[in-house]
Amino acid sequence: MNHSRMSSDLVANLIVEGVRDNPLTRSVHVVWDFKLRYGLRSCNPRTYIEFECGDDTKQFKRLFVAFHSSISGFDYCRPLLFLDGTFFKGRFRGNLLAATGKDGNQENQDNWRWFLKRLSTIVSPEPNITFVSDRNLGLVEVLPKVFLMAFHAYCLYHLKMNLRHQLRGMFHGLKKKLITLFGKCAYAPTKETFHQCLVELKTEGGSRVEKFLDDISYDHWSNAYFRGQRFREMWLDVAKSLNLWIREEYHLPITKLIDSVRIKLTRRIAKRKELVNKWNSVICPKMESKSHNAFNTSRPWIVSSSGNDVYEAHSHPSVSVDICTRICSCGKWQLKGFSCAHGVGTIQKSGHDLSLFVDQYFYVQNYQESYSFPIYPVPSI
Repeated sequence: MNHSRMSSDLVANLIVEGVRDNPLTRSVHVVWDFKLRYGLRSCNPRTYIEFECGDDTKQFKRLFVAFHSSISGFDYCRPLLFLDGTFFKGRFRGNLLAATGKDGNQENQDNWRWFLKRLSTIVSPEPNITFVSDRNLGLVEVLPKVFLMAFHAYCLYHLKMNLRHQLRGMFHGLKKKLITLFGKCAYAPTKETFHQCLVELKTEGGSRVEKFLDDISYDHWSNAYFRGQRFREMWLDVAKSLNLWIREEYHLPITKLIDSVRIKLTRRIAKRKELVNKWNSVICPKMESKSHNAFNTSRPWIVSSSGNDVYEAHSHPSVSVDICTRICSCGKWQLKGFSCAHGVGTIQKSGHDLSLFVDQYFYVQNYQESYSFPIYPVPSI
């Protein structure tokens, strides 16, 4: 009576087979069965669940699940989501679409639109969120219509595979060189460096490379032109690692699959929470290690002040560093969201505290908060 989606028609469709086999079924048994089989939200309040049935057949069509733990935890992660889909290969056919943050029958427009609209209800509508995908056609069409202010980055690995296909039949050595040059274009931190690599790529590759580049706008794949913040994440490896992590569950029916993933996530969150409680630093260990390495690189450089927190790092070549706006003329600080060697050297040699110039996403406290929301058990008894 208190659930807007629990209509009498829905209940009837779900219990008809069981009642037909057992005419003596009592209403109390139906209530008990529903609590037993559909108790996910009651055990994990504020979990977002939505499912859809066919208009004519009333058969199950698709299901969207986002645990409250993941929804709240993402608020403390970088505004970066990896979108990918994978096919089930067992008896129960289907497709799993997933949005994975870093510390979600066909991948058609309809499925992606449905998935992204549900995702938009649980992800903060901040304008600087970046999605990384394999340039799936349905996703490319739908994403800008659902997330109007978001940025869409293409996975470099998939682009390289597409270029390899475009160059089929070409001499192996030249093909390999062109793919390497394309990667250099993608990683180039400044427009000047990008165009230097691009000229060489087009000269060596000719019309086949020109045709390939005409189909992909620079602002979706090159660091130099990308308007959002992808934190140097050039690949879909985070999404692929999720697929590998749950590959053993692909043969399960949908309800069992969801529950198995819930159990895995529960264990993962508990382990991460136990791990972070052992950390004593302000910045996460991996990032702290990177800052130490960056400082060691910067040791030989002389740093001179130009005023207003703007410095010149006399490296090779010399660069301008504005520690207040976190901008280095080498372009790497802006790309990674974490200070480059020029920035680290400048900050420490000028007497400032490095931790004050690190994005909040790399703080131990944020890591701790992102795993502070547990997923509770869904008991069968």
